[in-house]
Amino acid sequence: MITVHVVGAGGVRADGPVSSHLNDFQEELLRLGFTPLSVRQQVRLAADLSRSMSQAGLFLGELDAGFVDEYLERRRGTRTAFHSRRALAHLLGWLAGNGLIPAAAAYPAPAVQDMRSSRPFTPTC
Repeated sequence: MITVHVVGAGGVRADGPVSSHLNDFQEELLRLGFTPLSVRQQVRLAADLSRSMSQAGLFLGELDAGFVDEYLERRRGTRTAFHSRRALAHLLGWLAGNGLIPAAAAYPAPAVQDMRSSRPFTPTC
């Protein structure tokens, strides 16, 4: 288990597959100009995802969009904020950009509409 010290804000305790990367993630957020409060919130979210992955027995390379969606659904039931893909975008993008998770986990394919059930296009000119 490691402790990540966030600038101006105590520490965040984390374990699991993301935990060893939290310091680097924190440094990247600070480099990008995130405020200390925003950094703390992002690192706490990352630590929570890491714990959830650990409980599920997942390694970073095994993270997929399905698990992320399930995690966020569980989080919506217990949290009032930071429970959307948008909240995880910085973390997932950073992990994928560094080759730590599959890109599909960070950037899932958009839902495809079943074209057979949609109405035909009729121009109105």
